Amino acid sequence: MNDNDLQHLKYLRTAYIVNAGILFLIALLPVVHLVVGIGMIAGMFEDDKDPPPEFLGYFFVAIAVILIALFGTLAILNLFAARALGAQKNWVFCVAMAAVNLMFSPFGIIIGVFSLVVLLRESVKQLFERNAQPISGQMPDWR
Repeated sequence: MNDNDLQHLKYLRTAYIVNAGILFLIALLPVVHLVVGIGMIAGMFEDDKDPPPEFLGYFFVAIAVILIALFGTLAILNLFAARALGAQKNWVFCVAMAAVNLMFSPFGIIIGVFSLVVLLRESVKQLFERNAQPISGQMPDWR
């Protein structure tokens, strides 16, 4: 382990926090569709000459709720990953989040690639292993 590993983990932690903020902002974008869908369901557009069908409102609401939940969950998971990187714990979770972030461009790809480069170093793995605690219910190895 060297000081560069700790510094790189600190940078990654900050990047994950920023990425969580970006994902929270993205989660707010479908709120417009949610409001329009609720308006369609409530009959807000019935005064128009050709109002949209009611099922379209349900479709708008369903898609908006799914997108809000998806991006909100990703943002929360990125915050958990930032916390784990700061504590040098849960190496597998951090690697999994790096892989998940690869699906979102451009910032997620950058974070995912750099995370994998840092986390797959043997010295970083050893750092995480030193900070790992036994799972409750398992007996620690006293040998």
